[in-house]
Amino acid sequence: MNKKAFFIVMWGFATLLMISIFAGVFVIKHVNRDPIGDMQMTVFDTYNEGEKTLFYLDQSSKYAFKKVEPMLNCDKDSCEVSKAQVEKKFNEELNGYISDRTISELYGEYSLDEGAVPLNNYRLEFRSGKVFAKAIKDIKIVNSNVEYSVTPNLVIETDVDFNKIIWTDEGLGLFESPETEKKGLFE
Repeated sequence: MNKKAFFIVMWGFATLLMISIFAGVFVIKHVNRDPIGDMQMTVFDTYNEGEKTLFYLDQSSKYAFKKVEPMLNCDKDSCEVSKAQVEKKFNEELNGYISDRTISELYGEYSLDEGAVPLNNYRLEFRSGKVFAKAIKDIKIVNSNVEYSVTPNLVIETDVDFNKIIWTDEGLGLFESPETEKKGLFE
């Protein structure tokens, strides 16, 4: 074999050797990585858990308000009702639906930290056929390295005629100040 043929054959072997080394390094470097899209799926799963929580709270608030409605039904032209007592009763009923047992059943493999869904968390405002429940604190959902915070404001439709209700002077609300009462919660 002459020197040119030997050089060409060696050049081919050297090229194959370099390609196999680079391929080996590439495979070793990327085998230990998380698959592409894992972080995006974690973000998506965390968002879905937040939506699941909001839906659960929305439905729970409707059931809780059904238990509060008898306090607001007036048989006469008008009646006096304490807004603070209504808020307190609503929060107590809602707390029953978001107890630790219920939350753990709701989440299964995902778990919320204790206190992630705050108790006694709502101020109420009553307007023509709707009750607006404004959250005081956000819900925080943590999944791996992703933290998602959501404010669970709720709207509950009702048949109660709020024009018949005279709110007593003690009834600024459990969590409200006179300034909040004048401005309104959603203005």
